Amino acid sequence: MSGRSRLAILWKEDANRRVSLAPQGKEHHSLGATRRIGRPRHFDSSRGGASGYGTVFEVTPDGTETVLHSFTGGTDGSYPAAGLLRDAKGNLYGTTTGGGSDGYGTVFRVTMTGTETVLHSFTGSDGYYPIAGLVKDANGNLYGTTEFGGSHGSGTVFKVTRTGTETLPGTPLKVSDSRPS
Repeated sequence: MSGRSRLAILWKEDANRRVSLAPQGKEHHSLGATRRIGRPRHFDSSRGGASGYGTVFEVTPDGTETVLHSFTGGTDGSYPAAGLLRDAKGNLYGTTTGGGSDGYGTVFRVTMTGTETVLHSFTGSDGYYPIAGLVKDANGNLYGTTEFGGSHGSGTVFKVTRTGTETLPGTPLKVSDSRPS
């Protein structure tokens, strides 16, 4: 891991679009960007949490924070990375850089009630350490990259369906593709 993290200060916006900081003690070390995903709530993932392996949380406009899921570091994943995607039903999607069935990271979904589902656990041969954010196509398929693993060891490009099927199993990147000169 790079050891880099950003301190995300949670904030709120009033009806006149004035921004103020959330209540004291609402800071998180975040790999993603704390951002609004739909009005008026904000969602993010962070390091920390009950077990120290990260959380997915919501912040309301008045600064109230609700942890939707606290990662245990086991098969549910550890250390969420990048930002979150939200679908039309309100489900949040993201990645963890560790944990999962083989310890190489996960692609996960968290519902608004806090139920977490691992859609994919990386095995190493299909990549590991998925640190970049996910993108979604019109059908809801999720695409992303891993930093390491695959047949060349330089990372992979992957596609995971909403039901968790990996349909591009670790398409390898060549070193020249993953490390621009």
